[in-house]
Amino acid sequence: MKKGLPGKLFYSTACFLLIIFVVSSWSCRKEDQTCKATITVTDDAGAVLPGATIHLRPNANDSTHTISIDETKTTDGAGQATFEYKLQAILNCTVTSGSLMGTGVVKLEPAKTVEKTIIAKP
Repeated sequence: MKKGLPGKLFYSTACFLLIIFVVSSWSCRKEDQTCKATITVTDDAGAVLPGATIHLRPNANDSTHTISIDETKTTDGAGQATFEYKLQAILNCTVTSGSLMGTGVVKLEPAKTVEKTIIAKP
């Protein structure tokens, strides 16, 4: 009866260590904290504006976040552009499409995709 004890002890210890390793590896994973913003540009009639220019830059009144963003993108065929950043921030958004222009504010939040529609007017 004692002959099988070392084998069982080894097997039990190995299983225990494997469980501890799996649990500790799982708990150390961080969730993706990427901040995303999908901005849609429309005219005042609600039609999307493909090819519009979207410019994001820091909001001067945002003293809680120190992030240096100054990025410009062009909207796709659905009038949208998506921006991704690692840090949260409050950003000013300026859009232009021909003679149309619009502004707005976008608040980036960790692990979320913020959807914002900006209306461009004459």
